[in-house]
Amino acid sequence: MGVHVNVLNCALRNFPIVKKSTSLFQAVKAMDRYGLDRVLVVDGDLSGILTKWDVAMKLGLPRSLSVSTGRFKVSGFMNSDVKFVSPDASVLDVARVMVKYNIGSVPVVGDHGVEGLVTRWEVLRCSDPLRGLRVSDALKVIPVALKPSDRIVYARKLMVEYDLSYLPVISGDGELMGYITIEEIVRALIDLHDNVEIKYRRKRLETMLVSDYMRYKPLKVSSTTSLLEVYNMMVDKKCRGVVVLSNERVVGIITLKQLVEKIVEKTSVLST
Repeated sequence: MGVHVNVLNCALRNFPIVKKSTSLFQAVKAMDRYGLDRVLVVDGDLSGILTKWDVAMKLGLPRSLSVSTGRFKVSGFMNSDVKFVSPDASVLDVARVMVKYNIGSVPVVGDHGVEGLVTRWEVLRCSDPLRGLRVSDALKVIPVALKPSDRIVYARKLMVEYDLSYLPVISGDGELMGYITIEEIVRALIDLHDNVEIKYRRKRLETMLVSDYMRYKPLKVSSTTSLLEVYNMMVDKKCRGVVVLSNERVVGIITLKQLVEKIVEKTSVLST
Protein backbone atom coordinates (compact mmCIF):
# COMPACT_ATOMS: atom_id res chain seq x y z
CA MET A 1 0.00 0.00 0.00
CA GLY A 2 0.99 3.65 -0.30
CA VAL A 3 -0.27 7.14 0.43
CA HIS A 4 -2.48 7.16 -2.67
CA VAL A 5 -4.51 4.13 -1.56
CA ASN A 6 -8.17 4.67 -0.68
CA VAL A 7 -8.62 5.72 2.93
CA LEU A 8 -11.09 2.93 3.72
CA ASN A 9 -8.35 0.37 3.09
CA CYS A 10 -6.53 1.73 6.14
CA ALA A 11 -9.23 3.26 8.35
CA LEU A 12 -10.17 1.82 11.71
CA ARG A 13 -13.65 0.29 11.64
CA ASN A 14 -13.80 -0.47 15.36
CA PHE A 15 -13.40 2.61 17.55
CA PRO A 16 -15.11 4.17 20.58
CA ILE A 17 -18.24 6.25 20.14
CA VAL A 18 -19.94 8.22 22.91
CA LYS A 19 -22.74 10.73 23.26
CA LYS A 20 -22.53 14.34 24.37
CA SER A 21 -24.30 13.35 27.59
CA THR A 22 -21.74 10.63 28.41
CA SER A 23 -19.72 11.36 31.53
CA LEU A 24 -16.19 12.55 30.83
CA PHE A 25 -14.57 9.78 32.82
CA GLN A 26 -16.62 7.08 31.05
CA ALA A 27 -15.39 8.51 27.75
CA VAL A 28 -11.77 8.31 28.92
CA LYS A 29 -12.32 4.70 29.99
CA ALA A 30 -13.67 3.98 26.50
CA MET A 31 -10.47 5.42 25.00
CA ASP A 32 -8.38 3.15 27.21
CA ARG A 33 -10.41 0.05 26.32
CA TYR A 34 -9.74 0.64 22.63
CA GLY A 35 -6.13 1.70 23.11
CA LEU A 36 -6.85 5.10 21.58
CA ASP A 37 -6.47 8.64 22.86
CA ARG A 38 -9.77 9.85 21.38
CA VAL A 39 -13.45 9.05 20.93
CA LEU A 40 -15.98 10.20 18.38
CA VAL A 41 -19.11 11.92 19.68
CA VAL A 42 -22.20 10.82 17.79
CA ASP A 43 -25.76 11.88 18.58
CA GLY A 44 -27.51 10.79 15.42
CA ASP A 45 -24.91 12.56 13.29
CA LEU A 46 -21.24 13.17 14.04
CA SER A 47 -21.28 15.89 16.70
CA GLY A 48 -17.66 16.17 17.72
CA ILE A 49 -14.46 14.50 18.82
CA LEU A 50 -12.93 14.25 22.27
CA THR A 51 -9.21 13.65 22.74
CA LYS A 52 -7.02 13.28 25.79
CA TRP A 53 -5.47 16.59 24.82
CA ASP A 54 -8.92 18.21 25.19
CA VAL A 55 -9.32 16.56 28.58
CA ALA A 56 -5.92 17.71 29.84
CA MET A 57 -6.45 21.26 28.63
CA LYS A 58 -9.83 21.79 30.31
CA LEU A 59 -9.66 19.48 33.32
CA GLY A 60 -6.48 21.26 34.41
CA LEU A 61 -8.10 24.70 34.49
CA PRO A 62 -8.52 26.24 37.98
CA ARG A 63 -12.29 26.51 37.60
CA SER A 64 -12.55 22.73 37.06
CA LEU A 65 -11.13 22.04 40.51
CA SER A 66 -14.32 23.22 42.20
CA VAL A 67 -16.71 21.16 40.05
CA SER A 68 -18.18 17.89 41.28
CA THR A 69 -16.79 14.95 39.30
CA GLY A 70 -20.21 13.72 38.21
CA ARG A 71 -20.99 17.00 36.46
CA PHE A 72 -18.29 16.63 33.81
CA LYS A 73 -19.89 15.64 30.51
CA VAL A 74 -18.36 15.05 27.10
CA SER A 75 -20.27 18.05 25.72
CA GLY A 76 -18.20 20.42 27.87
CA PHE A 77 -14.84 19.10 26.65
CA MET A 78 -15.28 17.93 23.07
CA ASN A 79 -14.30 19.77 19.92
CA SER A 80 -17.35 20.25 17.71
CA ASP A 81 -15.35 21.56 14.72
CA VAL A 82 -14.58 18.15 13.27
CA LYS A 83 -12.48 17.90 10.12
CA PHE A 84 -13.44 14.83 8.09
CA VAL A 85 -12.97 13.28 4.66
CA SER A 86 -15.29 11.41 2.32
CA PRO A 87 -14.92 7.67 1.59
CA ASP A 88 -13.28 8.37 -1.78
CA ALA A 89 -10.35 10.25 -0.19
CA SER A 90 -6.81 8.88 -0.22
CA VAL A 91 -4.51 8.34 2.75
CA LEU A 92 -2.49 11.30 1.52
CA ASP A 93 -5.62 13.48 1.61
CA VAL A 94 -6.05 12.53 5.26
CA ALA A 95 -2.41 13.24 6.08
CA ARG A 96 -2.69 16.68 4.50
CA VAL A 97 -5.78 17.46 6.60
CA MET A 98 -3.90 16.38 9.73
CA VAL A 99 -0.95 18.63 8.96
CA LYS A 100 -3.05 21.61 7.86
CA TYR A 101 -5.22 21.63 10.97
CA ASN A 102 -2.69 20.17 13.44
CA ILE A 103 -4.94 17.26 14.39
CA GLY A 104 -4.20 13.62 15.13
CA SER A 105 -7.19 11.90 13.56
CA VAL A 106 -9.75 12.32 10.80
CA PRO A 107 -13.13 10.55 10.58
CA VAL A 108 -14.35 9.15 7.28
CA VAL A 109 -17.95 10.27 6.76
CA GLY A 110 -20.22 9.02 3.99
CA ASP A 111 -23.89 9.28 3.13
CA HIS A 112 -24.83 6.94 5.96
CA GLY A 113 -22.66 8.43 8.66
CA VAL A 114 -19.22 7.62 10.05
CA GLU A 115 -17.55 4.80 8.11
CA GLY A 116 -14.12 4.84 9.71
CA LEU A 117 -11.50 6.70 11.70
CA VAL A 118 -7.92 7.38 10.64
CA THR A 119 -5.25 8.28 13.19
CA ARG A 120 -1.60 9.04 12.56
CA TRP A 121 -0.87 5.36 13.17
CA GLU A 122 -3.00 4.35 10.17
CA VAL A 123 -1.42 6.99 7.92
CA LEU A 124 2.04 5.68 8.77
CA ARG A 125 1.04 2.04 8.45
CA CYS A 126 -0.22 2.63 4.91
CA SER A 127 2.63 4.87 3.76
CA ASP A 128 6.13 4.29 2.42
CA PRO A 129 7.76 7.73 1.87
CA LEU A 130 9.81 7.44 5.09
CA ARG A 131 12.38 5.31 3.28
CA GLY A 132 15.69 7.09 2.81
CA LEU A 133 15.01 9.67 5.52
CA ARG A 134 16.82 10.03 8.82
CA VAL A 135 15.98 11.50 12.22
CA SER A 136 17.88 14.68 11.34
CA ASP A 137 15.34 15.28 8.54
CA ALA A 138 12.40 15.47 10.97
CA LEU A 139 13.93 16.31 14.35
CA LYS A 140 11.77 18.41 16.64
CA VAL A 141 14.13 20.52 18.74
CA ILE A 142 12.57 21.14 22.14
CA PRO A 143 13.57 24.22 24.14
CA VAL A 144 12.73 22.60 27.47
CA ALA A 145 12.82 19.30 29.33
CA LEU A 146 11.34 18.23 32.62
CA LYS A 147 12.91 17.06 35.85
CA PRO A 148 11.30 14.46 38.14
CA SER A 149 10.82 17.12 40.81
CA ASP A 150 8.79 19.38 38.49
CA ARG A 151 5.09 19.62 39.17
CA ILE A 152 2.44 18.09 36.93
CA VAL A 153 0.89 21.54 36.45
CA TYR A 154 4.23 22.75 35.07
CA ALA A 155 4.43 19.79 32.67
CA ARG A 156 0.94 20.60 31.43
CA LYS A 157 1.88 24.28 31.05
CA LEU A 158 4.89 23.41 28.88
CA MET A 159 2.83 21.11 26.68
CA VAL A 160 0.30 23.88 26.09
CA GLU A 161 2.95 26.54 25.52
CA TYR A 162 5.00 24.52 23.04
CA ASP A 163 2.22 22.38 21.54
CA LEU A 164 3.84 19.13 22.69
CA SER A 165 2.25 15.93 23.91
CA TYR A 166 5.56 14.22 24.75
CA LEU A 167 8.39 15.58 26.91
CA PRO A 168 11.66 13.97 28.05
CA VAL A 169 12.48 13.88 31.75
CA ILE A 170 16.12 14.48 32.68
CA SER A 171 18.15 14.45 35.88
CA GLY A 172 19.83 17.50 37.38
CA ASP A 173 22.99 16.81 35.37
CA GLY A 174 21.11 16.37 32.10
CA GLU A 175 20.95 12.57 31.95
CA LEU A 176 17.82 11.14 30.31
CA MET A 177 15.64 9.39 32.89
CA GLY A 178 12.27 8.94 31.22
CA TYR A 179 9.41 10.80 29.61
CA ILE A 180 5.86 11.96 30.18
CA THR A 181 2.99 12.27 27.71
CA ILE A 182 -0.42 13.86 27.61
CA GLU A 183 -1.84 10.51 28.74
CA GLU A 184 0.00 10.73 32.06
CA ILE A 185 -1.22 14.29 32.53
CA VAL A 186 -4.80 13.09 32.04
CA ARG A 187 -4.28 10.18 34.43
CA ALA A 188 -2.94 12.56 37.08
CA LEU A 189 -5.88 14.94 36.72
CA ILE A 190 -8.42 12.13 36.83
CA ASP A 191 -6.72 10.72 39.94
CA LEU A 192 -7.06 14.15 41.49
CA HIS A 193 -10.76 14.45 40.75
CA ASP A 194 -11.53 10.83 41.62
CA ASN A 195 -9.70 10.67 44.93
CA VAL A 196 -9.51 14.16 46.44
CA GLU A 197 -12.35 16.19 47.93
CA ILE A 198 -13.10 19.47 46.17
CA LYS A 199 -11.80 21.64 49.02
CA TYR A 200 -8.40 19.90 48.98
CA ARG A 201 -7.85 19.62 45.22
CA ARG A 202 -5.99 22.86 44.63
CA LYS A 203 -3.49 22.12 47.39
CA ARG A 204 -3.03 18.52 46.25
CA LEU A 205 -2.49 19.58 42.64
CA GLU A 206 0.41 21.78 43.73
CA THR A 207 2.17 18.74 45.20
CA MET A 208 1.69 16.28 42.32
CA LEU A 209 5.08 15.67 40.72
CA VAL A 210 6.32 14.43 37.37
CA SER A 211 8.11 11.61 39.22
CA ASP A 212 4.71 10.29 40.35
CA TYR A 213 3.52 9.71 36.78
CA MET A 214 6.50 9.65 34.40
CA ARG A 215 7.39 6.60 32.33
CA TYR A 216 10.83 5.05 32.31
CA LYS A 217 12.90 3.35 29.58
CA PRO A 218 12.26 5.86 26.77
CA LEU A 219 13.08 4.88 23.21
CA LYS A 220 16.40 6.50 22.26
CA VAL A 221 17.81 7.24 18.81
CA SER A 222 20.52 9.36 17.21
CA SER A 223 20.25 11.91 14.42
CA THR A 224 21.48 9.31 11.92
CA THR A 225 18.83 6.69 12.75
CA SER A 226 16.50 6.06 9.82
CA LEU A 227 12.91 7.28 10.20
CA LEU A 228 11.69 3.86 9.09
CA GLU A 229 13.56 2.32 12.03
CA VAL A 230 12.07 4.94 14.34
CA TYR A 231 8.58 4.06 13.15
CA ASN A 232 9.20 0.33 13.62
CA MET A 233 10.47 0.99 17.15
CA MET A 234 7.33 2.95 17.96
CA VAL A 235 5.10 0.18 16.63
CA ASP A 236 7.00 -2.51 18.52
CA LYS A 237 6.76 -0.67 21.84
CA LYS A 238 3.39 1.01 21.17
CA CYS A 239 5.00 4.36 21.93
CA ARG A 240 4.13 7.67 20.28
CA GLY A 241 7.59 9.22 20.56
CA VAL A 242 11.35 8.73 20.81
CA VAL A 243 14.08 10.87 22.34
CA VAL A 244 16.97 11.99 20.15
CA LEU A 245 20.38 11.99 21.85
CA SER A 246 23.77 13.39 20.94
CA ASN A 247 26.69 12.53 23.23
CA GLU A 248 24.15 11.17 25.73
CA ARG A 249 22.36 14.51 25.91
CA VAL A 250 18.80 15.22 24.77
CA VAL A 251 18.66 17.30 21.58
CA GLY A 252 15.06 16.72 20.54
CA ILE A 253 12.22 14.31 19.94
CA ILE A 254 10.45 12.54 17.11
CA THR A 255 6.73 11.83 17.49
CA LEU A 256 4.03 10.51 15.19
CA LYS A 257 3.25 14.12 14.33
CA GLN A 258 6.71 14.75 12.87
CA LEU A 259 6.57 11.51 10.87
CA VAL A 260 3.24 12.41 9.25
CA GLU A 261 4.48 15.94 8.51
CA LYS A 262 7.53 14.48 6.80
CA ILE A 263 5.37 12.14 4.69
CA VAL A 264 3.30 15.08 3.44
CA GLU A 265 6.40 17.16 2.79
CA LYS A 266 8.25 14.45 0.89
CA THR A 267 5.20 13.45 -1.15
CA SER A 268 4.62 17.08 -2.12
CA VAL A 269 8.23 17.39 -3.30
CA LEU A 270 8.01 14.18 -5.33
CA SER A 271 4.82 15.34 -7.04
CA THR A 272 6.27 18.67 -8.23
